[in-house]
Amino acid sequence: MVRFSVQLLILFFIVSFCVFFGVELAKQGIEDIHGPLETVTEEDSTSNEIQSEKQKTDDLIPPVEDSPKLSLTTPTKDSSGLSIKIGNVLQSTAHKGVEIIVSVFHALFS
Repeated sequence: MVRFSVQLLILFFIVSFCVFFGVELAKQGIEDIHGPLETVTEEDSTSNEIQSEKQKTDDLIPPVEDSPKLSLTTPTKDSSGLSIKIGNVLQSTAHKGVEIIVSVFHALFS
């Protein structure tokens, strides 16, 4: 039983490494193509409010963006079908992996 537990633990680490490494590679590829991902935090939201107030007073100077930023909300029309399929496969793999891990621990500790 101990040998099986060690093998299961090693398999868990290998699968989790592969999933997270794949997600990181996909993220880096998207950032290489579209630029850095845009995430909103509390600090960003307050700085956005300050910037919006500045823009109200400085309407004469239009903002200039260096590169388009990619948001994490929905895929755009520019997204190819392959990238959407890869994202769906990674998402389902991660979801099934979590379900398997939960079911294994549920079976072991129930």
